[in-house]
Amino acid sequence: GAMVGAPLGVLLLRRGDVDCEGWDAFSRFGGKTKRAASPAEEAQRKARREAHDRAEGQRLADAKQQFDAFLQSGAITPALTLYRSVPRDGNGWPLSGRRLRRVVALLQGEQRWTELAPFLARRIETQPKDAGALRVGLASLCVTRLERPGTALELIAETDLGSLPETTRSKAERVAAKARRMQE
Repeated sequence: GAMVGAPLGVLLLRRGDVDCEGWDAFSRFGGKTKRAASPAEEAQRKARREAHDRAEGQRLADAKQQFDAFLQSGAITPALTLYRSVPRDGNGWPLSGRRLRRVVALLQGEQRWTELAPFLARRIETQPKDAGALRVGLASLCVTRLERPGTALELIAETDLGSLPETTRSKAERVAAKARRMQE
């Protein structure tokens, strides 16, 4: 591959078919520097970037609208396919609020436990006032469906059990006991 690729790369670079913007080895180590772009070229680049950003913004808005329509109709599979197909920045396409609650409810309804866990974790992050009960619920899922007792115990350890209602607190204790038995 290198024997064919290296000469081909050099040929394409020398002919000007490939633009490395001055970052190729010949430009960097050969003393050649890229000429500064003219104001007209800079204006064109800026206009292309702005048009691209507007198009991406519209694409994301359209995807969110379609996503909401899928959630409204209860079609979780196409909703998740769309969610995963839209390019997102490093923070991801932030699902929160009603969208996130609806995704969780639909996944629970279809008993898609493996897919549910990351969305429950996201709810814990975005809804701190409900985090204790959500952690206990995720811990229960880890024990009963995902066979992850260590994760369940970590989730319960991070929970202030004293601030939970008695029913949730007793559920947490049962989940922790079951997780310890699983580990043994």
